[in-house]
Amino acid sequence: MSDYDLSHKVIDIAKLICEDKESHTMSHLCNTQGGNYYDLNRVLDCRRNWEMALRIREKLRAEPDLGDIAISLHNMGNLEAATGHYDEALAYYKRAVDIRLAIGDRAALLLGTTYLGIGRCHAYYKNFSEARRFYGQAEQLFVRTVGADKYFMAK
Repeated sequence: MSDYDLSHKVIDIAKLICEDKESHTMSHLCNTQGGNYYDLNRVLDCRRNWEMALRIREKLRAEPDLGDIAISLHNMGNLEAATGHYDEALAYYKRAVDIRLAIGDRAALLLGTTYLGIGRCHAYYKNFSEARRFYGQAEQLFVRTVGADKYFMAK
């Protein structure tokens, strides 16, 4: 929506009228609102929403490829890394990688973004060879799925 205040109001209303507070719909609302809070650096609000989205998604386990769970795990990895909790971030990213590898090619682009997060954590620990390895894996996935140099282009 590009307007965080309006977006939060709309999502708050949607969460209020969502009849099943343990549904996929509720998990998507929490995931979206958490992302907005992440962008605003409102870490506690972000955490509350992303933890709820993950809890609901893990409880339901209804999605055939578990893609939503991997998204929540990746988001939690980003949040932990952003708050300086790199070991926790790596644990979340590892779980997301396992799911995305099991999904296969349909998750290749998202797997690349998770590899970037893992590389970021290794760079923080000054383990630059591991960071470069994960950045290289991400680049390979991006080139394979998007194409060489196409990620620099806008339509």
